[in-house]
Formats: sequence, structure tokens, C-alpha cells
Amino acid sequence: MIVLLIVSALTISGCTSQEQVTAPGDARSMGSGDTGSSGRGQAAGRGRQGGGMRPEERHDEDHILSLPKEDVSLDEVEALGMALDDEYKARATYEQVIKDFGEERPFVNIITAEERHIAELMELYEKYGLEPVADKWAGNIGSADSITHACGISVQAEIDNAALYDQLFSKVDNQDITAVFTSLRDASRLKHLPAFERCAARG
Repeated sequence: MIVLLIVSALTISGCTSQEQVTAPGDARSMGSGDTGSSGRGQAAGRGRQGGGMRPEERHDEDHILSLPKEDVSLDEVEALGMALDDEYKARATYEQVIKDFGEERPFVNIITAEERHIAELMELYEKYGLEPVADKWAGNIGSADSITHACGISVQAEIDNAALYDQLFSKVDNQDITAVFTSLRDASRLKHLPAFERCAARG
């Protein structure tokens, strides 16, 4: 009887010891694996989101709103209207290309940037209590003959867009409007234009 009790005690002790050794190992393996994978996934997600919001293609909303609200002139109202109208046109152009040829790059990437450009200009309209100009371009852009043709059209569109902002600087002196115009011009000239030039060169 005493022998049986001793054997049973040793057996239980051995099992408990084995569980105590194995369980933490399993927990570390599963926990670190899951946590690491989740962490990498979250980091990758943040990376993708961050990559989509390039500094050249946007102006920090909080920074814009923190700049002084100055008197807005009629020239500045006109300049805002011309800028927004051209961004509407760009968006409609790239929407039509995507409708005709599918989600081809760089159109699918740049149309997202155009949406941000419009949103940045809308922030200025809201800040100054102005009525935005209407979008007359949506659904009113003709189709290109090919994706290469569309890229060529877009090259000229980005050249014209950057040139427009260069001209509009003479109409504005408010810090926030100037900052947004500079950001949008640089995005067009330094990012969008080279992307479309590469697209057109591929033929």
C-alpha cells in the first residue's frame, strides 16, 4: 500500500513537472509567433498607409488649419476656383482611363492623390466659409485610344497643372493658400509627371 502511494506520487509529480516545462515553451512559441506575425502585419499595414500619403502629395491638414485665417481677396477666391476646377478635371480624366482600361498603374495610384488634392482645397473653402466651384468634369471626359495614349494625355495634364499653380501664386498671399498651392504643384511636377512620363515611354 505504501509502495503504491509512493509510485503514484512520483507519477503525478513527473507529469506535473513535464507540464510545467512544456506549457511555457508552447506558450512562448504560439504567443511570440502570433504576436510577431500580428506586429509585422500591423507594421506593414501602417507602412502601406504611410506610403500612400506621401508628403509631396498632401499638405498636413492640422498645419493648414493652424495657419492664420487672413482676409481673403477676390483674386484668391478666383485662384481657389481655378485650382479646384483643374483638380476636378484631373480626377475625371483618370477616372475615365480606369473605367476604360481597368485599374492600371499609375492611374489607380494617382487618382487617390487627386482625391487628396481636392480635399485639401476643400479645407480652405471650409476654413474661409466659401462655396466651392461645381465639378463640371465628372463624366464629361472622352476616352483615350489606348493606355499609352492616356499616359501621353496625362503628361500634358500634369505639365499644365503645375504651370497653373505657378501662375496662381501672383494672385494669392495668404499663408495657407500659398502652402497648399505649393504642395499640390510640387506633387504634380515632381511625382505625377515623372510617373506618367515613364508610362508613356513604355509604349
